[in-house]
Amino acid sequence: MKIVIVNRRYFESTGPERYFFGITERLEKDAHQVIPFAVRFKMNKKTPYERYFVSPIADEETLYYRDYKDKLNFIQKLRVASNAIYSFEAKKKIGQLIDDHGVDLVFLVGIANSISPSVIHAAKKRNIPVVMRVSDFFMFCAENTFLRDRKVCRECEIYGYTRAFKYKCLHNSLSVVGVRVLSMYIHRWLKVYDKVDAFITPSLCMREAFLKAGFPEEKLFHIPNFINVDNLAPKYENAGYMLYFGRIDMDKGVINLIKAYEKGGFHVPLLIAGASSDGEDKRLMEYVMENGIKNITFLGFKGRDELVPLIRDAMFTVVPSIVLDNNPQSVVESMACGKPVIGSDIGGISEQITSESGVLVPPGDIDAIREAIALLLSNPQKVIDMGRQARKRVEKEYSLENHYNKLISIFERLVANNRI
Repeated sequence: MKIVIVNRRYFESTGPERYFFGITERLEKDAHQVIPFAVRFKMNKKTPYERYFVSPIADEETLYYRDYKDKLNFIQKLRVASNAIYSFEAKKKIGQLIDDHGVDLVFLVGIANSISPSVIHAAKKRNIPVVMRVSDFFMFCAENTFLRDRKVCRECEIYGYTRAFKYKCLHNSLSVVGVRVLSMYIHRWLKVYDKVDAFITPSLCMREAFLKAGFPEEKLFHIPNFINVDNLAPKYENAGYMLYFGRIDMDKGVINLIKAYEKGGFHVPLLIAGASSDGEDKRLMEYVMENGIKNITFLGFKGRDELVPLIRDAMFTVVPSIVLDNNPQSVVESMACGKPVIGSDIGGISEQITSESGVLVPPGDIDAIREAIALLLSNPQKVIDMGRQARKRVEKEYSLENHYNKLISIFERLVANNRI
């Protein structure tokens, strides 16, 4: 098969990108041809297909809205709005790609804002099957994550998307909210997502959101995230530190981990690895400094080659999200490395962690996080035992082969039906 995989970024960044490159490698192992379609950034990996890539909003080095919003001229602001609603450039370019290379299937990983669902229309115009993996709630929530004021909010589901105006959910800006809400209603009016042949939901939590929104059950496939356990040996010994890694944004609840660490008076080092898209990392560093908290180190973004050894040497990891995380890769990667996880009992995290492989705590509960940390620090053997169970769970539930076999069967069925 020739498969186009669509994602905003074509370089190592966050969970969707790790998924993008991981599933690409596995598809190519079975001699499928994978063609990337993304936004044009300088950080992108080199590919002969980059001539089809979509132009960036600002420039090829700026990723986040917060970094370019004040630099945009009027024409660029219009382009931001139009791309969020319907990118005719993306539609044209992916159409050219499909026509030039005889594509069998389009697999959507990340299209919100930068690319838009216009690519669905381009594919279906050419009678190409479309499969969509959904990593957040952007189809149901103007803010994407069902989060408001550090608490879960699902008012958009109940009262409609215009509820976002009341709370100025995006960047505290009515104009940004207006563009987002308009795009959501236009997508609903166009019924563009009705044209998707199959939705991949990494969590049951996400699948329930689709069912609640009225999507047909026969189009919904729950396939959890994966990790290639063959390339990642577990390590049950440790170097005596606890670890948070991943995106350091407000919704990830890292401030609660820091406050729990502070309240517990722990002396075991806490390492925090990752970058921020909303400036939360800087706010957290200021909090640590102002309060004189010792033994917390911010490492910044770490690529996979640096990150894996950090995970393998940790005692355990902490995933303190306050948002309905879909199926965070950080949990899967931790367990694959033989590390127990302290995680928030919310969204897909609740499905990933068992009492044998980690500790679930109420989201945002600082005392519960503190108690869970104290529990593991006081029992080194328990940490090792939980790590072994975590590894077994990953091998059984989150292996690459399990994921791939389920996914490729969907691809093959859709392509076969399309050729009849």
